[in-house]
Amino acid sequence: MRRHHIVVQHLVFILAALVSIVSGVCYAQDVRDTVKETFKVRPGGTLFLDIDHGDVEIISARGSEVLIEVERIAKTSNRSAASDMFKRHDLSFEQQGGDVYVKGRYEEAGFPWSRWRDRGKLRTRVFVRVPERFNVDFRSGAGNIEISSLSGSIQGSTGAGNMKITSVQGVLDLSSGAGNVEIREAAGQIGVSTGAGNVELRGVQGALEIRTGAGDVTAHLTRQPEGDSSLESGAGNLTVFVSQQVGVNVDAVAG
Repeated sequence: MRRHHIVVQHLVFILAALVSIVSGVCYAQDVRDTVKETFKVRPGGTLFLDIDHGDVEIISARGSEVLIEVERIAKTSNRSAASDMFKRHDLSFEQQGGDVYVKGRYEEAGFPWSRWRDRGKLRTRVFVRVPERFNVDFRSGAGNIEISSLSGSIQGSTGAGNMKITSVQGVLDLSSGAGNVEIREAAGQIGVSTGAGNVELRGVQGALEIRTGAGDVTAHLTRQPEGDSSLESGAGNLTVFVSQQVGVNVDAVAG
């Protein structure tokens, strides 16, 4: 009986320790830091955004300012370690005439084991507000891109991330290595290429040039296109829905 009592005590002690560890993990909080910049511009300028990783949201508003907020989230409760991560995240902001340049790079630790340890521990979220008539030129290594309510050309690429473009007017030229592209309510010439991602278009008006290596393409033509369009997929389905008031000729080939 005595031995049984000792075993129970040990089990209770182990369970209590596990509960303590799990509780500590659950209540450990990330360390956050926000960088803000504001630039006075005129409509018609261009936002140049070049970052190695992070989610991006770009919207428009009345006025003549470009407002930038970069939220950095260190996945650690150690403030000293978080401060080191923030120092190694190189952010730069610059204005040249009516254009604004934003660049972000994260310098990982020098040793291979440190790079593996640090990978994914720093997350970034970029929010930008631009005038209603403004252009966007972006480059992203990895991260989702959302752009809405903008009048101007939009061009850019991401290595691994989804894109969502909504309510825009102007030329679109987008490419993604591994991510889906969704475009809704767009007027203007649209060019999209993906290596491995689906493309969905709704309420688009303008000539379409869509290429995907391994993905499906779905297009809803609710307004009369203003030019010839081409949709191609190396290994995926092509589906086009055409409203009754839209008139087009179709030339389709399937391998």
